[in-house]
Amino acid sequence: MDIPIEVFPNLIINIINIKKITLFIHHIINKKINGIIHLGSKDLIHHVDLIKEILKALKFDSYKLKYVYTTNDNRYIALFNKNKKLPKYLDFKANSIINTIK
Repeated sequence: MDIPIEVFPNLIINIINIKKITLFIHHIINKKINGIIHLGSKDLIHHVDLIKEILKALKFDSYKLKYVYTTNDNRYIALFNKNKKLPKYLDFKANSIINTIK
């Protein structure tokens, strides 16, 4: 891969995929939950680590990363649901999303 992939080493995020979103939507509709509900993994991962894990899962042996620093401090872009109405089976970790790529 000749084109470098931009990664943000100081960015900490949580993630979700379309399958998890549809499970959440199904539950929200069936239980008639309203309000603002933030959906995402219950753990955090650095953006650079996420990209490396995805590339590893896709079996890319050769790639270039372009490290982009917007600050010297860690930044968090993550959403956590404070709504306790969601059942445990909807909890997931970032690793489970990455494993679906394999």
